[in-house]
Amino acid sequence: MENFNNRFITVGNRGQLISQTNFWSTQFAREGFCYLTWNAGAARLLVPWPHTKDVPEMIAAQFAVISFGVWSEQNNQETFEILFEDGSDEPYVFFLAAGQSDRRLPANEAGTNLALSIWTETGLVGQMPAHYRTGAIPNLQEVPRRVAKELQSRRSAMGQS
Repeated sequence: MENFNNRFITVGNRGQLISQTNFWSTQFAREGFCYLTWNAGAARLLVPWPHTKDVPEMIAAQFAVISFGVWSEQNNQETFEILFEDGSDEPYVFFLAAGQSDRRLPANEAGTNLALSIWTETGLVGQMPAHYRTGAIPNLQEVPRRVAKELQSRRSAMGQS
């Protein structure tokens, strides 16, 4: 989404949690655009209606892989890809234009593990471990087995939240 202007979106933080946001009252939320915000080692995905129907599929994942890069088939647009790894051949995947995030992580953050939480207008609905990487979008490379095992064990320690 080229015309997404996020400078009017505010997010109050309490560590990795969101204490308040005006996102839900913005035109972008009303039009159904998701928003990705970052704080304290966590990515937070804000999911407005009509995408709330997809939340159960998102939170059922063992872990998420967040990729950032250029999508050549979409006019070389910088894009976030969030893949919800559930062990299936067709995991749920979500694409966001770079402007649908409050920032891009520095290059040295690629290859790190972090937390991902999923929020709807009613509040926090799920959280899971995630891996951040960069590269061409869509990113079809598998996460290294060692990273996947670490993320799965972190998910087990968190419980199915």
